Amino acid sequence: MNRPCIYALLHWAKVCLVLLLIPGLIWGGIAALSCLRHRNARNTYVSTTCQVVNYVKIQHYCVDCTLFHCTTHQCFDEQILVTYAVNNKSYESYVITKESRIARRKKLQKGADHDCYYHKEDVGLAIFDLPDHESPLIVVYIITGTICLLIFVIITTLLYIQFQAFNTRNHGGKKQARVDEEDLLYFCGVDAERFVAERICAECDHLKLKYNVISAPGQEHRPNVIVTAGNGPSKFLFVGHIDTVNVEDETQWSLPPFGGMIDEKTQRMIGRGACDNKGGIVCALYTLYLLQQRIDQEKLNISIQLACVVDEESGACSSIGVRYLLDKKLISGDGAIYVYPGVNVTIGHRGLLRLAIDVIGENVHTGSIEWNTKKKGANAVTALARILVALEDYPWENDKNPSFPNLTLTVTPGTIVNGGGFVSVVPSHASAMIDIRLMPSTSVDHVLQKIEDIVTSIVNERNEFYRRMALDSSPSIRLSASITIKNQLPAATIDSNHPLVYSCVQAVEKILHVTPTTDGCGPANEGYMLIESGIPTICGFGPIGGNVHGVDEWVSVPSLAQTVDVYFDIVSSYCHLFQ
Repeated sequence: MNRPCIYALLHWAKVCLVLLLIPGLIWGGIAALSCLRHRNARNTYVSTTCQVVNYVKIQHYCVDCTLFHCTTHQCFDEQILVTYAVNNKSYESYVITKESRIARRKKLQKGADHDCYYHKEDVGLAIFDLPDHESPLIVVYIITGTICLLIFVIITTLLYIQFQAFNTRNHGGKKQARVDEEDLLYFCGVDAERFVAERICAECDHLKLKYNVISAPGQEHRPNVIVTAGNGPSKFLFVGHIDTVNVEDETQWSLPPFGGMIDEKTQRMIGRGACDNKGGIVCALYTLYLLQQRIDQEKLNISIQLACVVDEESGACSSIGVRYLLDKKLISGDGAIYVYPGVNVTIGHRGLLRLAIDVIGENVHTGSIEWNTKKKGANAVTALARILVALEDYPWENDKNPSFPNLTLTVTPGTIVNGGGFVSVVPSHASAMIDIRLMPSTSVDHVLQKIEDIVTSIVNERNEFYRRMALDSSPSIRLSASITIKNQLPAATIDSNHPLVYSCVQAVEKILHVTPTTDGCGPANEGYMLIESGIPTICGFGPIGGNVHGVDEWVSVPSLAQTVDVYFDIVSSYCHLFQ
C-alpha cells in the first residue's frame, strides 16, 4: 500500500474514531450513570414476602412507531394490592405496572405469596422487580472495548508506517535517500505552494539539512524554500518550482491527479506536477543530503543550495520566486541546474512573447433594419477572426540556431478567445491571446511591428466594408483594436562546450549508459534569469517523465534514485569537490 493510501486510511480512521469516540463517551457516560443510579436504588430495598390481597388487570391497545412504520399491540396495566410484614407489623401497598406486552402476573391469585421488596425509608412502598443495573453495565463494557480497539488499530498503523520508513531509509545497512514525492503530490488546493513548502521543510528536518523560508513582501502565503548543504560559499545551485498548472477534468485521469499514486505495471507515479517539477525537487533534495555527508567527511568550506520557488507557471517571469531570491542575493553558485524532467542536457530555452489583442465594435440588435442595411453595428468577433487567421497565415522569418535544432520562431494566435454577449446582439467586443516563441536572434520589435501592421490593415478593411454596405460616402470608423504585451522574456543559452555541459554528459554516460543530446528546448523557463545573473545554467535535466501539463502526467519511479546519483556526480565533477 503506498503512502497516500495509508494517509487516507489514517485520515478516515481518525474521523471514525472522533465520530465514535464523542457519542460513545456520551452514551457510555449516560449508561454508567444509569448503572450507578440503579445500583444505588437496589441498595435502598429489602427483600420480603408479599401476599396478594387483590389483583386487577386492565387490557388496552398500545402503538409502537419506528422511522418507517407503526404497529399496534395489546398492553396490560396491573394493579396488585399486597400485604407484607416488617418488624412484626403488617403493611399494605399497591404495586402498579403499566403497558406490559403480556400479562406478566397472570398466575397471581388472591392469597398467593410472592417475593417482593420494600423501601428502607418508606416501608409502605413495595415493588416486585428491582431496577436493572446489568444492562447499562454491558453497554459500558461494549463502548469501552470498541474505543480501545480503534485506538489499537490506529497505533498499530502508525507503527507500521514508521517501521516501513525505517526499513526504506536503512536498507542494506546503508543510509539511503528515500524519495517521498508521493507526499508532495498529495497537497493541492488554493494554498498548495504553502503546503508543499511545509512538507519540504519537514523532510529537511528529518535529513538534518538547513533551510530558510523566504517570501516576497505581501506574499507570505507563497513561500520559497532555500535548502543548504554545507557552510561555506555556494558553489552550485539546484532550482525547482513548487507550483503546478490546473487540472481541467479529473475524470480523464487514470489515477487521482493529486494522489501521488504509482501504477505498479509501469512503475510510473501519476500526478499533476509529478515531473514538472516535484520529481526533480525530490532528487535534488536527497542529492544535498548525500553531499552534506561528504562535505562533513572532507571538512570542505563550501555549500550547495536548492531553491524551491513559487509562481513559475504564471509565465516564467514572476517577481516573487527566482527573481526575488536573485535580487536579494540569497542564491548563487558557479553553476546551476533547473530540475525539469528528461535525461537530455538542456543548454537553453526559447524566449516568450504573449500578446492580448482587443477589438472594439458596435452593438446593435441582429434583427434591426439598421443592422440589415449596415447603417449601424460592427462585428468585433469576425474582425478578430480575420486578424487571427492572417497572423497564422503570415510567413514568419525562419530564424534558426544550432543550439535549437528543428525549432524556429513560432506564432500561435488565438490560444484564448473571448467575445460576444448575447445571441441576438452584434458583438461589440472580442479579445484573443497570441503566444509567440522567440529564437535568440528574433527581433521582438520587428515581430510587434508586423503584428500591428496586420491588425491595422484588417481593421481598416472592415471599416471600409461597413462604409460601402451602408452606401455612406463619409469615413466610417466603427471598429478599433489595441495590442497589449502580457508577458515577455528572452531566449537564453550557454555554450554547448561549457564545462558544466561536459560534466552533465559525462555523468549521464557513466551512470545511465546513454549519450544525451545537448540542445535548447522549445518551452521557456526561468533559466534566463540565472544565466543573465552570471550563473551558467542547465535549463532542464532531471528524472524521466512525460505528459507535462497534460492528462496522466508521470515520472518514472526507478529514475528518481538514478537521478540522485547523476546529480551527485555532476556536482562532484564540476565543482572538483572530492579529488
